[in-house]
Amino acid sequence: MDNNGWTALHCAAIQGHNATVEMLVDKLDFEARDNNGMTALHHAASTACDTTVRFLVDYGVDIEAKDNHGATALHHAASKGHSSTVKLLVELGALMEVRRDRSK
Repeated sequence: MDNNGWTALHCAAIQGHNATVEMLVDKLDFEARDNNGMTALHHAASTACDTTVRFLVDYGVDIEAKDNHGATALHHAASKGHSSTVKLLVELGALMEVRRDRSK
């Protein structure tokens, strides 16, 4: 874990290194959160790494997990304009009605 709370899984997910994610997910806490409360899924969604997003959701990562600001992976993908990732997350079951908690 680095100073931001990132594990190797976070680093692999944000870069879309799916083979590395697949290798690490069994060895590390796949729900681990960084200092901002973001999981590997949040990071993969925020960088449009769709293959990694699909793998993590299929593996069992909580698609509705919220970061410290109340944002889900869907919020991160939408805020970056990653329409393919938004579509994928919705197809995988992400709730579109979830509101970000702006009080955090």
